Amino acid sequence: MSGQETFTYTFTDGSYTDTVNVTISTTIATITNPMNIGVVSGEGYPVLSISGTWEGNTITGMVGNSGQVQLLHGVLFDNAIFPGTTSGGGYGPGGGNGNTQGLDVHGLEFSVSGGIEQTDVNVFTQQGVFYDIQDPNDNQIQITFDGVTPSLSSLGSNACFAEGTRIATTRGDVPVEELAKGDAVLLHGGGTAPVVWIGHRTIEPGRHARPNAVQPVLIGAHAIADNVPARDLVVSPDHAFYFNGALIPAKALVNGMTIRQVERRSVTYYHVELPAHAILLAENMPAESYLETGNRQAFENGGAAIALHPEFAQPLREAASCAPFAEHGAIVEQVRTQILERAGLETTDDAQLRVEYRADGAAIITSRSAVPAEVTPDPRDRRRLGVKIGGLMAGDEPVALDHPALAEGWHGVEADGRWTDGAALVPASLLKGRVLTVTPLKAGLRYPVMQQAAETRLTA
Repeated sequence: MSGQETFTYTFTDGSYTDTVNVTISTTIATITNPMNIGVVSGEGYPVLSISGTWEGNTITGMVGNSGQVQLLHGVLFDNAIFPGTTSGGGYGPGGGNGNTQGLDVHGLEFSVSGGIEQTDVNVFTQQGVFYDIQDPNDNQIQITFDGVTPSLSSLGSNACFAEGTRIATTRGDVPVEELAKGDAVLLHGGGTAPVVWIGHRTIEPGRHARPNAVQPVLIGAHAIADNVPARDLVVSPDHAFYFNGALIPAKALVNGMTIRQVERRSVTYYHVELPAHAILLAENMPAESYLETGNRQAFENGGAAIALHPEFAQPLREAASCAPFAEHGAIVEQVRTQILERAGLETTDDAQLRVEYRADGAAIITSRSAVPAEVTPDPRDRRRLGVKIGGLMAGDEPVALDHPALAEGWHGVEADGRWTDGAALVPASLLKGRVLTVTPLKAGLRYPVMQQAAETRLTA
């Protein structure tokens, strides 16, 4: 049984605020070659559907070819996106096509109904700029998306403990890799349950199609409460923990300091199956047991062929779990507020905005930066933000915030301005030897004083 992932592209154009939802299967499929273009080999993710609105009209269906993401070769078809990536790099014909937000260079094709007419739309990227074609003369119209957000609920259900995690049993705390079938595990709230199966899998995240989906999250000792967890606890991003009647995944708890995602060249994950989905104790922290939803093949000892890039998809997870799941909302924000207060992260509203000029005539707008999902109670905005810019001047000449040359270090244009990522490039071609004047906006973002957020990814 495969899982799904949805990308929601949002954008504002004049009086319209629209969304394009693209749902893909997270099961890797072998590429077909319906157009017979040369020799095509590789693997990809089938596009299942495209929905939403375009210029106020309802999207009615997909058109175009293949509908598969293709990696590690030079030919791409229509209706292809790159889940979890921020740069298409050399995936397009000839390489280096500048894909910046997961959309392939041939684009997404869909149809919309406007009045009595049916119109086909092709949205694509070229050199990092988004365009659309929707007229018989194939005229290209540049567009700017406000954001591209993968659905938080389907980034892959790789819910496992890293090797070395101690699980509470009737014979004491036992490293997960040393558990055996029949061991009695202590349950949160009392009672015990026997181990019926231990799944394991070694992964090299750097070779995974979406490394962040499998790079482990480290929950520091005492990050939640005194002795919770009792030691540093390392789990996969989707492993859920029990808080106030709900299961919250580790990735929704990250604060960049006491709870952070770390980079590992290799990690061995284990999961513990009990007779029913339940809450056990891992390093004294209430954590879910393994929920079997048709994904045993993701484990080396699952009795089936192993997927090249295991997604650990659990599409039945919410329906079959022992407690409701929450990845955002009131209960998550309540828990995150307590974790942030306990961490004692000192913040400031001083962005330390500076303009630095390079020898080649370009300028860099530098500042402090922060990830809102780490420093605020809401875990959804995972962009690294620097300052929000309301205007730019090169000498006496305004520079449009949506100028195509403003690409490196810039997020998408919003209604009132544009965020940098803390180091935004203004090329020499725009400055032409003139002084750059920056007008920042007060956007309410607070920055870690000691820049802990810049240290959230450690190499181990």
